[in-house]
Amino acid sequence: METPNKNVLNTTLFLGNVSDMSYICIDAAENLYVYTMYKFDLFGRDRNNVVLGALQNLLGNILTINSLYGEIIEYSEANDTESMYYEFGRIFRLVVDIEPVVLEEAAFNADDIVYSGSAAPADSGVWGRPLVM
Repeated sequence: METPNKNVLNTTLFLGNVSDMSYICIDAAENLYVYTMYKFDLFGRDRNNVVLGALQNLLGNILTINSLYGEIIEYSEANDTESMYYEFGRIFRLVVDIEPVVLEEAAFNADDIVYSGSAAPADSGVWGRPLVM
C-alpha cells in the first residue's frame, strides 16, 4: 500500500516535469513568433512580397524538389521510412524557407525597350514611327 508521503513525492515529481514541459512549449512558441516576425520584416511586412518570394522560391527549387521526390519513391519501395521522412523534411524546408525578392534589381523600365533594328524607345511607336494621339 502506498503511503501519503509517496503520493506527495510522485505528485511533486509530476508537477516538476509538467512545469519544465510548459516552459519549453511556451519558449518554442515565442521563438516561432519572433522568427516569423523577423522573416515578415524582411518582406517589408507586405503579403504581396511574400507571395512573390514564395513563387520565386518554388520555381527556383523545382528541379531539386523533383529529384528529392524521386528519392522518396525509391525509399518507399525499399521500405526505408527513416530516409523517406528525411527527404520529406528537406522538401518541407525548401518550400517553407523563402527569401524576399529584391525588387530594385528586377525593376522594369519601359524606356529601355528597343524594337529590333531601331534605337527608338518603345513609346515612340512601332519601328520609330510617331504614335498617333
